[in-house]
Amino acid sequence: MTLATTIALLIAQHDETVATLTAERDALLEDRARFPDRPDGIGLMIAAHIGNLKAAAEQGKRDSLAAVQERDALAATMDRVKSLALDVADDLEAELKARYARPQQQRYYDRDMTTVVALRAALQQPEHNND
Repeated sequence: MTLATTIALLIAQHDETVATLTAERDALLEDRARFPDRPDGIGLMIAAHIGNLKAAAEQGKRDSLAAVQERDALAATMDRVKSLALDVADDLEAELKARYARPQQQRYYDRDMTTVVALRAALQQPEHNND
């Protein structure tokens, strides 16, 4: 194959490629003109990205709702535990009063009641709310 033949072949291939690309461009322009609402490749990528963002936002909402429900359930459990602990403190105070009923046992009652008083004080502390 001579140099001239090779150059002619390359020019022919180039012309064929240019003609193919020109035809594709013309078809895309015509489709865009006839169907302006139909998305092209970039439009499809943008739509997919928006879909991914919407899905992430929905998942975030579901996760947030689950966290709020878990927090509320934990708060209800903590309220119940506090209530039970205060009941225990009341029962313990009644038992101490019965155990140390005589006046000479007052110092033992006072000593043991410090635990009950500390328990009540701890349970009646305001909670830190991070809302």
